[in-house]
Amino acid sequence: MHRVDVEIFGTRKEAMEFFTPREDSPDTFEQTSFDADGTVEWAVGAFDAEGRYHNVLEEARAVLSFDTSDSLSAKWQRRRPDGIWIDWMAVTFDRIAAPHIEVRTKSDHTV
Repeated sequence: MHRVDVEIFGTRKEAMEFFTPREDSPDTFEQTSFDADGTVEWAVGAFDAEGRYHNVLEEARAVLSFDTSDSLSAKWQRRRPDGIWIDWMAVTFDRIAAPHIEVRTKSDHTV
């Protein structure tokens, strides 16, 4: 799971994205994105032998490379109406805060 908080062409976009491993393929993930505007998107992604993550949607796709433990880059392509894939954008991501993961057991919760 990760939080998305970006600005694209002056418009802020916020979402939560969940990555769920497929039971039959530990390197393949179902991706579900819940945008703040109520939009829900689904995609499938998988790691290749070099450790790159491939994200494939109907009209767009990306290859994400983990450059360091705190950064990654993505090269996006989009599909033209004639079905040809063309380069769309290159994006870099840098961690701006330490990860915060809190693991709790059922006994940690009260009803």
